[in-house]
Amino acid sequence: MPQTNKASAPVSVDIPEFEGRYVDLGGHTVGFEICKADVDPAEFFRGLPDDRCQCPHWGVVLTGSISFRLPATPRPTRPVTPTTHRPGTRRS
Repeated sequence: MPQTNKASAPVSVDIPEFEGRYVDLGGHTVGFEICKADVDPAEFFRGLPDDRCQCPHWGVVLTGSISFRLPATPRPTRPVTPTTHRPGTRRS
């Protein structure tokens, strides 16, 4: 079974507000992400259908919180809460 961890995943994105480390494991992209500051990443998704991320997401928030804007309503995720988000979700 493929595996990874944060230390072995290469840094793909490193900007003042965000760091992302990503590895492909059997057709699934595994990411370790750190939001260093409050930011609305909507700009990254402009030009995609409905200006939204088109990938499903599964994850766990370890500290802090994150909100995803679904087509209908915002959905906050708190620490240590398993989360899934279907394609077409905006993270805020």
